[in-house]
Amino acid sequence: MRKRSLLILVSALALSAIVVAPGIDAYNNGVGSSDLEYDCGGSCHNEASTCTITMSASNETPSPGDTITVCVEVSGGEASGSPLGVQIVSCTTTSNSLPSDDGWTIISDPSGTTTYNYYEVDSYQGSLAISWQLSAPSTTGWYILYAREFHGDGGVYATDYSAGLAITVTDWSNGGEPPTNGEEPPTNGEEPVNVPVVLITSPSNSATVEGNITVNANVISVDAITCAILKIDGEVVSEKTEPPFTWTVDTTNLTEGGHVLLVTVVDSTGDKVDKEIAVFVDNESELVPMFGWILTMAAGTIVIITGTAMLIVLALYLRKRTMERRSR
Repeated sequence: MRKRSLLILVSALALSAIVVAPGIDAYNNGVGSSDLEYDCGGSCHNEASTCTITMSASNETPSPGDTITVCVEVSGGEASGSPLGVQIVSCTTTSNSLPSDDGWTIISDPSGTTTYNYYEVDSYQGSLAISWQLSAPSTTGWYILYAREFHGDGGVYATDYSAGLAITVTDWSNGGEPPTNGEEPPTNGEEPVNVPVVLITSPSNSATVEGNITVNANVISVDAITCAILKIDGEVVSEKTEPPFTWTVDTTNLTEGGHVLLVTVVDSTGDKVDKEIAVFVDNESELVPMFGWILTMAAGTIVIITGTAMLIVLALYLRKRTMERRSR
């Protein structure tokens, strides 16, 4: 009878654990190499990793259709011995972020046999260097590629190469025609002038943001840059006098809704160039999944406690009946 009571108790605890499991499985346990939008499409990697991630390209000024190699290196972090995945994307939004959405064609991924933008290793050993072969877009212009790594196996950690890897697709067959994808260098009448070109590589224009974000500006300039100023809605956030021109902004200090980010760059000759983007701050919606996860865990805990209590009562009852039978 005691063995039967113990078996019932163990079974109930196992059933309770299954009830709680959906809250645990919300963490990405690794999806395998595949085509994957930025941030798993906005799923669950919400903790900043301590790892370092960098990007490089075999050719940063290819002609349209040229093949280039893009390498991503990861070191450190919390995923030692666990799965780790790396993706390359064309923007840091949860949709339309695949390289193909910006005209790139993946010829091969790190496996050498498939053409996915996301590649996953089963056991990360503290450092990783992997590369993709890509065909450059058919339209000349300035393009940015980003990388993001994810810790799998229940890990919620992730980090970006938020500076982005700037690639200038140039028509060298025609003497090096300037880009034509909306980022033309400014001109003064018919003569081009050597003024800086500013690219805000993160966040992307019209992106929805929350928490701490990184604002990064890439500056292409013949002359030295003397200062770069970030403003939000006309208010100065910070001024930097040397690269990298990167700022961290806590969006919880901003109101919910739309805001304008403006980067002003001044070079040593006094030329000044502005570049602005719009972002939408949405910190409130991030609380909904958190509350849902808390409620799921709470419900599972209640089930475990209730089930355990019922089984204890049942075991005591059965023990009492057994003792009564023996006393007769």
